[in-house]
Order: sequence, then structure tokens, then C-alpha cells
Amino acid sequence: MAMLNMSHQKQFHLARMKTSRLMSCRTRRSAFTLVELMVVLAIAAVVSGITLSGYRSVADGNKRVSCQTNLRQIYAALQLYSKDNNGFYPDFNPTRPAGEKHLGLWALYSLPREGAPDEPALLDENFIIDGITVDHKKPYGLYVKSRKQLHCPADVDRDYFVLDSNTNQIDMNYLSYQVQDGTEWTYQPWRGVTDDRVWNADRQLLRFNNTGAAVKDWKIRSTRPASDAVITWCMWHRNVRDLDNVLFASGAVRPVPKAQTNPNPPDMTVTPAPPAEPNELTGWNRKPPF
Repeated sequence: MAMLNMSHQKQFHLARMKTSRLMSCRTRRSAFTLVELMVVLAIAAVVSGITLSGYRSVADGNKRVSCQTNLRQIYAALQLYSKDNNGFYPDFNPTRPAGEKHLGLWALYSLPREGAPDEPALLDENFIIDGITVDHKKPYGLYVKSRKQLHCPADVDRDYFVLDSNTNQIDMNYLSYQVQDGTEWTYQPWRGVTDDRVWNADRQLLRFNNTGAAVKDWKIRSTRPASDAVITWCMWHRNVRDLDNVLFASGAVRPVPKAQTNPNPPDMTVTPAPPAEPNELTGWNRKPPF
């Protein structure tokens, strides 16, 4: 009987030791090793990066789409404006003194009060059209419903609005689609090409000849400018993709590279050969991709 009790005690002791070892092993396995923690953190970083990248891509895509919508609304407003102003688009001449500079695209929304001291020649510009002096004093404004339509949501560094209570004039930096891009302006109703034989002459919105006089000699086209003439473009998306939203005279808005390989160079084998075009197009010389 004593031997039987001793056997039971040994078995009980062995079972207890096994249980203790098992619990000890489970206790040790409940904690992560340093390698396991590093693997988990690395996976979390990768997943977080993918998520943030996807969110950023979606946000940038939304801004680009909003910008394209703005450009289409600007196109519709320009057509209404030109019908009310003898075929002219809003004048913007950056070479004139600051106090005499016309508003350009801002004229689609609002007009400074006439006779403002800091804009003495704003409404007094006369034009000569086919030898006839035309008083270009038409009411401006409200062709677009909101000033936000003149500002690209990707233009975050210039996202402020300043209005002078005396003149209704704004800080022109708010106009995302009328800025200097390198050596040229994104919006410009005339481009200074006076020779109709030059390859890009028909891609101007208006014909302009500088006669050297105080007035400007504007030539309204008998026909519309070429459908691929550039009205303006937005350069505020280049930090994501090196593509500009470009508004063409046809009303199309297309993403076009900052420097574009000529998508349809002229056929130089015909007789007589057309004027040569550059192989690389930039600025207002760019064409809609086919």
C-alpha cells in the first residue's frame, strides 16, 4: 500500500512538473522578441505609407479635376465676355505700369470703381480697329459666379484673397491662371506675333501690332483663332506629375507636359514646304495631344 502511494506521488509530482514547464513555456512565448517587434513595426510602416500615398494621390487627383472644372467655367465666361465686348477677351498687358495694368481674367468677376486714384487708365484705354478708334469701356464682372473659379486648389502658397475697399481691386497673385511661368504669362490675349507667315501666328487669340503710338493696334479676326490656340494653363500640379492643365480655344482642357514633343509636326515634303516648327513645344505653343 505504501509502495502504491509512493507511485501515485511520483506520478503526481511528474505531472505537476510537466504542467509547470508548459505554463512557463507559454509565459515565455506570450512576449514578443525584438526581431518580431521590428518586423511588426516595419509592416505597419509599409501599410501606413501605402495608405498615405493613396490618400495623397486621391487628394491631388481631386484638385486636378477641380482645376479642370475651373478652366471650363473660365472658357464659358470668356465667350460671354467676348460677345459683350466686340469679340475681345479681357485685356491684360503686363508691360504697362502697375497703376495702368488691365485686370485680365479678374474682369470676369469684378470691376474696380471707375476713377480710382491708383488705376487712372484702367477704363480709359482706346483701341484702333481697322482705322476706327473704339472706346473699350464696357461693364465688367459677374461672368463667373465665384472668385474661387479663378484660383486653382493646388495653388496653396497663394491661397489668400485681399480686396481693396476703395477700388475693389485684389492682389493679382490670387489669379492662378494669370501668372508668369518662366518668361511668359499663362494668360495673354495677344502674343506679339505680327507676321502671318510664322507657324504659330494663327494660334493667337487676337492679332496685335505695336505701332509705336500711345494706342495699340488690335486686329480682330474675321474667323475664330485656331482651335488649338492656348488661352491659359495651370502650372500648379507639377510637383505631383509634370503636367499642366491647358485650356485651348476649342474649349478643351487637356493635361499637357511642361515641355512637349510636337505631336503633329508639319509635313516638310510637300511643295511649297510649310514654315518649320520646333520639335519641342513649351508655354502657349503647346498643342493638345492626339
